[in-house]
Amino acid sequence: MNRPLIRPARHLSQPPVHAPNAALMIDFDNVTLGIQKDLTKELRTLLSSEIIKGKVAVQRAYADWRRYPQYIVPLSESSIDLIFAPAFGSSKKNATDIRLAIDAIELVFTRPEIGTFILLSGDSDFSTMVIKLKEYGKYVIGVGIRESASDLLIQNCDEYYSYNDLAGLTKEVDTPSIQRDPWELAAEAVSQMARNGDVMRSDRLKQVMQQIDGNFDERNAGFNRFSKFVLEAGHKGVLLVTKLDNGQYEVAPLGGAFEPAATPAPRPREAPAEAARDDG
Repeated sequence: MNRPLIRPARHLSQPPVHAPNAALMIDFDNVTLGIQKDLTKELRTLLSSEIIKGKVAVQRAYADWRRYPQYIVPLSESSIDLIFAPAFGSSKKNATDIRLAIDAIELVFTRPEIGTFILLSGDSDFSTMVIKLKEYGKYVIGVGIRESASDLLIQNCDEYYSYNDLAGLTKEVDTPSIQRDPWELAAEAVSQMARNGDVMRSDRLKQVMQQIDGNFDERNAGFNRFSKFVLEAGHKGVLLVTKLDNGQYEVAPLGGAFEPAATPAPRPREAPAEAARDDG
């Protein structure tokens, strides 16, 4: 039985009666983790799950689609409108966030019959938008990866679900496989992100790590949250870590291949490791 990870917000004695229509807003940069193997099938599973209260009248996915050409057809076949938010400069993620937030608030006035907003994201940047939607009497459901989702966003949503709580979205492992060294995996993933001009954020790092090795789980390395794993990676000199004003972490490669801890780290890496320690 599916159940929310958190209970409805404290100021609500019980969830309000949902309007007959809902709007599904997908922050594609943030939610690709966990639903990339069979994207079309799993999105349809999500749309038909109990998480969606009432009929979804609006389905939109926001991204710089130049980075995700392989997903354009599957998403279009699922009747999801693809909103192109081109990113330029260093703030690549902000273009998507701003466009999604503006469209969500606009729907409050242009589509008043929509009473429920389903946000597929774990990004804390949407916390203010969620609060504003609730001020307008809307019911907000968040869906994302629990381990990498912002605690602030989870607390502000009326309900927040993990992908693994949705029927059909739990990854099945047929045969046991060998776990890769998590630090080497992190170094490989952050280097790949830099080469591809990707969003250099810690939540995206986890997505890329699990794309490379579907068995990666920071809990197997002794960390109950991915943010703690990222900070330790910075301390070890695996990658550079910078804490942003919004509380999230920006990551960057050191510029060379990572060597396991048993091998003395080259001298130039000591400074980045100290910088990451200071940022943490």
